Amino acid sequence: MPDSLIYLEWIKKAEEDLRGAKTLFKYIDEEDYSLVAYHCQQVAEKKLKGMRLKYDSKLLREHNLLVLYDYILEFYPEIKKYQKDLTFVNGYYIKTRYPQEAPTRLSKEDAAECIRIAEEILKIEE
Repeated sequence: MPDSLIYLEWIKKAEEDLRGAKTLFKYIDEEDYSLVAYHCQQVAEKKLKGMRLKYDSKLLREHNLLVLYDYILEFYPEIKKYQKDLTFVNGYYIKTRYPQEAPTRLSKEDAAECIRIAEEILKIEE
């Protein structure tokens, strides 16, 4: 049986990540915009996991937003309109967390787009 309190905890954590992303965006150097993207990816990840927990008590241990998207699609067919946005934010998870041969520099505009997407994903009605 799904636990609505667990769902709410995931949403609360997603909201915290969004606040963190916005704070970082406002106060950090250009070189650190990847931190904004990471927190935005976390917003989407936690929201999608929380959405699934409303229907299934089994937590999927996955970070790829597109896998999570597929995991909840049957319960939320309206999420299809967010596939492009999820793909955009998903691309920054690994790039921002681990060293790369060619470091990823995130522009201010892309960081702002990540925040916009995170806000939209967080507003999805269940």
